[in-house]
Amino acid sequence: MSVLDTTAAWVGRVLDVLPPEAARFLSLPVLFAVVCLGAVLLWKRVLPPLVRLAVWLTGCGLTLAGAVLLLAEMGAASCFRQAGRKPPAAAYHLGDAVASWVAGFATRSEGLRTGSARIARVPWGVIVGFAAAYFWLWNYRHCPDGAAAGCVRPVGSWLAWVSETADSDG
Repeated sequence: MSVLDTTAAWVGRVLDVLPPEAARFLSLPVLFAVVCLGAVLLWKRVLPPLVRLAVWLTGCGLTLAGAVLLLAEMGAASCFRQAGRKPPAAAYHLGDAVASWVAGFATRSEGLRTGSARIARVPWGVIVGFAAAYFWLWNYRHCPDGAAAGCVRPVGSWLAWVSETADSDG
């Protein structure tokens, strides 16, 4: 079951407080409005903090991994020193590489943080357009090409019901 199927079921349960004819008439427009509103809220309010959180968690993880590698390098170097020998150059190169790797990520992560601010500045129309495309794709996938003849897509079913209701009223 897709996210939109779950959302459609939820919208149906919410609209059950209305008379059945009104609930059926409003089901698809309300579902579309919920999808568009949800997409805008997700894109503008939820995604930027999630990107910042992911960058922060990745930075913490890389710093911890770097610290563990440097600790291992320091332990190996101290074993060599206790034995009265000079540590191999590879140990120093490893330490330099790890330190530059962690520092490089910290520098580049600033660009990712500003990218999260750019995400929030995407125009609403673009987000609604993507939500409409997702809605269309959801409708289309209900009955893929070559499906059984009795398969009816949600929008087609709703439009047929609306036109049938309009014809019976007129």
